[in-house]
Amino acid sequence: MSLRAELVDDPARLAPHLAAWDELAVAAGRPYCAPAWMLAWWRELAPPGARLRVALAHDGDELIGVCPCWADPAGGPERLRFLAAPVSSPTGPLAARGREPEAARLLATALAGARPAPRLLSIDGEPSDSPWPQLLARAWPAARGTATRTADSVAAPAVSLDGVGDLDDWLAARSRNFRSQARQGRRRLSEAGAACRQLAEPAAIAAALPDLARLHHLRREPRGGSAVLDDRGLRMLAAAAGELAPAGRLWISEVAGPDGTVAALLFVAAGGTGAYWNGGFDDAW
Repeated sequence: MSLRAELVDDPARLAPHLAAWDELAVAAGRPYCAPAWMLAWWRELAPPGARLRVALAHDGDELIGVCPCWADPAGGPERLRFLAAPVSSPTGPLAARGREPEAARLLATALAGARPAPRLLSIDGEPSDSPWPQLLARAWPAARGTATRTADSVAAPAVSLDGVGDLDDWLAARSRNFRSQARQGRRRLSEAGAACRQLAEPAAIAAALPDLARLHHLRREPRGGSAVLDDRGLRMLAAAAGELAPAGRLWISEVAGPDGTVAALLFVAAGGTGAYWNGGFDDAW
């Protein structure tokens, strides 16, 4: 083996590694860890003064791990966070299956060598059973004196589709009351002249993003508003869609009413895992 670590602070230098990085995200089933998603966030939403800090772990010519971080320009000690963590989770490190411990040692060494030296690694959004917080904490060079901090836990509801052939199969396993409500809801939509559709082409997704933002803000305004889907956020989504949608890994599910879109939800996928990112709907519907 020829193990080595590399720290990248220029997005252009990541180009030779993007395909292998994406393969790690797909293998792990981590939609928000795909480089197309993370780097779209970096280009459009990273705070002014942020510094790119992407650690790569190599075994010869093989990429065996990546820890995609950025240095938060907020005042105080140098703080590392995962790319896209402010708008999506889980994000975080990736490694080839079974090589997490050695990848963690390489990644921690690379990140610890950044200048200015990081004093805090904030681990936001990692699943509760993730090995990465402990692996990175143990692997971090003791002389660097860097602390790791895991954010407060939140619930992340999930639905397993293992063994499910289609929607009818999935509904068949739900309660009679649930099935009845689902049928009634679809019938009422149809009677009102509405139709459900999936937008999977980048151009169609880009055209639908203003409706997604409108419906999201319509829902959030009574609850204090939202800063997620501003113009920069829409540019991020359009950029990510341009790379992920052709592979079936980003789409918008929407309900179109007689006078326009009344619901829109955006999903991102990788390796058999789909994640609902954000969206909104008209309460009148």
